Amino acid sequence: MNRRIASLLGLSLGLWTLGAAPALADTFTVDTFDDMVDPKPGDGSCGSGQGTCSLRAAVQEANASTHANRIELAQGTYKLSIDGPDESLAATGDLDLNTDVEIVGRGVGITIIEQHAKNRIFEVTPKGTARIADLLVRGGMSLGDDGGSILVDGRAKIENVTIDHGRAKVDPLNTNGSGGGIRNRGHLDAMNLIVGACISDGRGGGVSNSGMMTLANSQVVDNASRTDAGGGIYNDGELTIAISQISANTAIDAGGLDNVGGKVKILDSTFSGNKASDGVGGGIRNAGKDAAITVVNSTFNSNLGQKRGGGIANASPATVDLNNVTLSQNASADGGGIASDKAAGVVLSNTIVATNTAGPGGAADCKGEVTSRGHNLVGKPGSCDFGGQGDLVGKDPKLGPLSPNDGPTRTRALLAGSPAIGGGSPKAADGKDGACAPADQRGVKRPQAFDGDSKPACDIGAYEAQNPKTGAVASPGRAA
Repeated sequence: MNRRIASLLGLSLGLWTLGAAPALADTFTVDTFDDMVDPKPGDGSCGSGQGTCSLRAAVQEANASTHANRIELAQGTYKLSIDGPDESLAATGDLDLNTDVEIVGRGVGITIIEQHAKNRIFEVTPKGTARIADLLVRGGMSLGDDGGSILVDGRAKIENVTIDHGRAKVDPLNTNGSGGGIRNRGHLDAMNLIVGACISDGRGGGVSNSGMMTLANSQVVDNASRTDAGGGIYNDGELTIAISQISANTAIDAGGLDNVGGKVKILDSTFSGNKASDGVGGGIRNAGKDAAITVVNSTFNSNLGQKRGGGIANASPATVDLNNVTLSQNASADGGGIASDKAAGVVLSNTIVATNTAGPGGAADCKGEVTSRGHNLVGKPGSCDFGGQGDLVGKDPKLGPLSPNDGPTRTRALLAGSPAIGGGSPKAADGKDGACAPADQRGVKRPQAFDGDSKPACDIGAYEAQNPKTGAVASPGRAA
């Protein structure tokens, strides 16, 4: 885990673990791609009855063990094909992980695990503590259950993994079909994870979280909830998203993220191209008692909320706090940038809300009660009409296109002459009480000095402008 992610999440490098790691006692090296059971689980020997060690047999031996184990996979595709009744010993269907186990491949696209039966791929049970790393998880289906590819009820750490084409199908008699790629009901830490092209009938086309979850340096892209909300992510637990991209996801409501009664922190991340096809919250919908979202150094661009809140839709009594955020080119019938129906439900500081659009008679940038903590820039007069200290209303922020801009996630640069340059809070950049965050979305320190300014102010939005020749920020209205 890199130091910047550790700092953002309030962790030291040594804490990026599931707890005190027990010593690994056994390593099983899988030497066949076929799906075969172990004839004698618990004898300490991984064998499929033909002198080979299959992935399923290795998991069965690990489950029967009283200590931690490591399962090593080679280059190639492991096809799970044994269907059967739902049980918890990995003998049929998905691979149940009941103890301390690591499953490690050679890399994404090099080691592949595919599900060829009508089952999910991994289930981390309440007794399980699992690490899954360096592989591609393809397919998987939960029929009348949650978690199309992976279900976590215990503790799991997922690193350098891609999950694609997971499917969570609903049971008409129950509320389920949530989490087409991953359903977390336990404790999940994910880093360098990609969840893509997954589908749910219920909430959370890509990811569904009701436990504690961290998503760092990751992507949730091109997922869909067919009949519900949260095309990318559904959350009613505790969720942290850091240095990640949530893009091109689709649902009826909440194309990117649906937070219902949960707690969410979003840091240095980008929500783009998400769509609420027939409802509210193209980027995010936030609703329910105790629902709270904090967003710092993040970009919301080109999200569509069909009815309200192209970027963000907030419903009473939920709250959203934004600092150094850029909301641009989002669209909706009303509240193209932000829609809120609660007084002080959405509070902004050092934030750009501009170049958003609405339908006839709709508010382009803000709809409803949105409160300023100061030093915001709003594009359309009469929309987000703030009177806070340092607020700029009716200004063109002069933004560049959405692009990497030498950062890990995509941002919109402030072009020369942008009024957002130097328009942020003059307080020390510590992120407290309306002050700018210490660094921008790319990790560039705030504020940047220009021409020997003795007391430079930071910029409004997620991007801190720099002089390409000197690395210093351009003063307002001046070309770098």
